[in-house]
Amino acid sequence: MNRKLGLVHSPGGGNYYAGVWANDQVEYSGPFFPFLGYDTGIEAAKNAYTVFLQNIPEDNNPIFQSFEMEGILPCCGKDRGDAAMIAFGTSQFLLRNGDKKLLMNCGLSLNGRSVIAIK
Repeated sequence: MNRKLGLVHSPGGGNYYAGVWANDQVEYSGPFFPFLGYDTGIEAAKNAYTVFLQNIPEDNNPIFQSFEMEGILPCCGKDRGDAAMIAFGTSQFLLRNGDKKLLMNCGLSLNGRSVIAIK
């Protein structure tokens, strides 16, 4: 569903919620979309990760577990478990959605053993 924060993959099939959750989109569906090559899902996942990235507390306090009402309402509890879900899901998404062109543009290259090396 297309909302203020862009495309959102919604639990419930796209017609129910306009928000993002640490478990649903960030830990579960987001890292799965690159396996499918599903561009719409990948875009929605990026939007979910962006909402959390923009709301990381600077003082090392726990992060909110969800952003509801089209991503504008931080909601519910804050605990380290949600932070772990966000870290795990985001890292899995980035690894699975890797783009070699981006690596090359960053001055990185793959050596003969497919290991990233700095030029």
